[in-house]
This record gives sequence, C-alpha cells and structure tokens, in this order.
Amino acid sequence: MHALAPTMPADLRALLESLGVKAQGERPRSERVLERLLDLNRCVALGGVLDEPLRAEATPRGERLALEHAQLARLRLLEAKLLTSLRDLREQIDQRFENARSGMRGAPDAAALHALLSEGGGLQVGGEARRRVVAAHVTARYVTMIDGVLELLLKELSWRQKEVQQALQQGNVETLRLAALDRVLDETFRTELERSRMQLKTTLGGALETQLRALCAPLAVGAGVELLRPWFAPRGCIGQLLRDAARVCHALLDLEWAALMGLLQAAMQASVDGARSAQAGVANPLQRGD
Repeated sequence: MHALAPTMPADLRALLESLGVKAQGERPRSERVLERLLDLNRCVALGGVLDEPLRAEATPRGERLALEHAQLARLRLLEAKLLTSLRDLREQIDQRFENARSGMRGAPDAAALHALLSEGGGLQVGGEARRRVVAAHVTARYVTMIDGVLELLLKELSWRQKEVQQALQQGNVETLRLAALDRVLDETFRTELERSRMQLKTTLGGALETQLRALCAPLAVGAGVELLRPWFAPRGCIGQLLRDAARVCHALLDLEWAALMGLLQAAMQASVDGARSAQAGVANPLQRGD
C-alpha cells in the first residue's frame, strides 16, 4: 500500500524521536526512503513493473464499459467497508490501552505492582534485588501489551490490503499494474516497518525499566500502594508510556490507512477513466502502446 503513501507527518516523527526512535536527517520523502531500502532484486522487480507497457484492451466496447462500471461499484462498496473497519480498529486500539490502564490484559495496576514488590521482600531492608527483578518483570508486561497492539494493527491492515489487492486483480490493465507496483513496494516497506517495531520495543522497554528502577530504589520499608499510584497518572512513567504508545499506534494507523485509501482511490480513478474511454470508443488514455 506504500506505493502511494505520503511523507511521514511531522507530529509522528517528533513523537517517535521523543521515544528515542530517531530518523536520520530531515523529514524524508517517500522516494528517498525507497532509495535507501531497495536492494538489487527489488529494484529489478520494480523496474519490471514500471517498464511493462500497458496495451489497449481487446474487449468489445460495450462489454468493457459494463466491466468498468461493475469494477467501480465493487471498489465503492469496498471503500465503505474499509471505512467501517477503520472505525472498528480505532475502537480496538483504544480498548486495549484502556484495559491496560485498568490493570487488565497482563498489565499490572498500582495494587498489583505493590503486591509484586511485597511478595518477594522488595519493601523490606535489603530488597534491592527484588525491586530490580520487579522493574524488569513489569516492563516486560507493558512492552508485550504494546507490541500486541502493534501486531493486531499490522495484521488487520494486512488483511484489508489483501482485500484491496483482490479487488484490483478484477480490474483493467491499469489497476493490475497498480496491484503489481503495490506488491513490490509493500514488501520493501513492510520489512522496514518490522525493524522499526523491534527498535521501538527495545527503546520503550529500556526507558521504562530505567525509570522503574529509579522509582523503586528509594521506597521505604512498608511503603503503601498510594506511593505507587502517581506512576500510573497521565504524567507518571507508566501513564505517559501508555499515552505515547497509543498515539504511536493511532498515528501509524492513520499513515497506513491513508496509503491504503490512496491506492483504492487510484484504482477507482482508473476505472472511471476506463469507462469514459470505453464509452468514447477509444483506448484507455492511461494505457501505453508499444
């Protein structure tokens, strides 16, 4: 879907950099990112798609016009379905983070964290080792939860992209070309996206564990749960982590969805142009001859 993706928004870039995931140089344009990521095999594949001439279709005018209208109708129905999916996916993301704030889905709240510290002697004299273990354990739980949301997001987007790809395969030669171009570029960007996901997990985990160790270290013997509750407030280390992670997930969803809808809109325009050319009795002006 990245064939038509816009440049990374400045707010997403700034947010990632605040989390320690720094991009190189100025805001990169899509073609500059592509230049960095393409290897020889993918360059050959991309060149093959771009160099393939688009020939005029031999289908009779009346039949071609009916096919273009049918394809346009399918794409419009798919567009409506995707917009509903977008709303549902946003709700799923919000629910996952709300559950984490409530101490659900394996992410401990203040009371559960206090219990973890108390059970192993972390709130007693000489409990430094236990506090370090708890900090690492709690960090792993939150990072796993956040990574689970990212995994859900990428999986759902992949399914929606496959639906668009299937729709493009039923269209004219121009939409087939769009599908081929999208496949090559998506494979390239998907690899980079997975690498960034791993980097984000490492960065978030390292930062949170450092903060938790620093906060746990001075806890006095018999410290109550009320001393831990500020950590879960919006400006606390865990509360801010959840807020920033939710923003990253929503920003990634917006960026990927814009690319997916851009691909769908391009396909719809190709069908509109194909229908006009069929009605006029000429070859599709988007298609190249030999």
